[in-house]
Amino acid sequence: MKKRILAITVLLCFALALSACGQQPAATAPSAAAAPADGAAADPGDDFHITIKFSGASAATNPDMMMLDEMCKRVTERTDGHITMEMYPNNELGSLADIAEMIQQGVPMMTNCSSDFLADYCPDHAALNGAYLYDSWEDMQVIAKSDWYAGLKEQLDDSNIHVMFFGWNGGHRHMISTFPIRTPQDLVGKNARVSGGLMFVEMYKAFGSSPITLPFNETYQGLQQGIIDIVEAPTYTLLSSSLNEVGPYLTLTSHIICADVVIMSTDVYNSIPEQYRAILDEEINATCLAYNATVDGNEEAALKTFRDYGTTIIELSDEERQAFADACKDMYTNIPSFSPDIYNTIRSIIEAG
Repeated sequence: MKKRILAITVLLCFALALSACGQQPAATAPSAAAAPADGAAADPGDDFHITIKFSGASAATNPDMMMLDEMCKRVTERTDGHITMEMYPNNELGSLADIAEMIQQGVPMMTNCSSDFLADYCPDHAALNGAYLYDSWEDMQVIAKSDWYAGLKEQLDDSNIHVMFFGWNGGHRHMISTFPIRTPQDLVGKNARVSGGLMFVEMYKAFGSSPITLPFNETYQGLQQGIIDIVEAPTYTLLSSSLNEVGPYLTLTSHIICADVVIMSTDVYNSIPEQYRAILDEEINATCLAYNATVDGNEEAALKTFRDYGTTIIELSDEERQAFADACKDMYTNIPSFSPDIYNTIRSIIEAG
């Protein structure tokens, strides 16, 4: 808790410092001196400048962070520095929970995080990151276009969180561990690293594991020292942190196809002049779609590297995978903040799409 308070305090001080320097989330009114000599009205965007820090959880070498870093550079260039975007990978600015809270408080930041990090502001949104919910990434796109999801976005905007993109494909998530995993019973009593997202915590509880909240940049040491027994993530994310060196077993559970969102403060977003906001929207959308097109290839390439390294790959049969799905099927009804029958609500939208 002290760490969270410190992180929030630091970033709020950052926001105040920007305001003092003339870089503020809201647009500043153009000065009379800036008015054209012919008396024509000055463009309100001419005097607008803002620095937005993009915070990511993965290592800088992870494919998502690399593409987001390039996106930040393009936004800065295309807006001639009226929006300056800076990339901070590897939880450098704080945990995803900390960042989501700072965004909600109006700090000029952005992040990509799993849908369940928004549980405090829109409980049903967390269900979109549930275990064994999607058959493919395309299912997320059906949800994104639905009237039901438009209602969730309105709730989040009312809480000062603006969804820039829903359906960033966080990839098929698997488990790397210090012991072999083939059944849900193998997980009972084990310590499993979680990011703090609600659905990850509830999933491991359903498996009988103890969820341990730990920043991803501490997972290598955690596995090495026996603090945790399991880390789950897409294959390329596990590999980017060299977890193959300390986790000899990789079980292809595909327990979650992670439905991530890109978010920023609604107030900050609305303060940006339209011509720059359009560029920001365009770059975010293009980057997310381009990244989603690379995920399958990234996963296969990482899996090959694991095999070449000598990691024991455990591939589950359909029946074995169904046992994992059955073990956590009650997680949707065990969370009292969810709307009744939330799982079937989401599945009916997907199946109708």
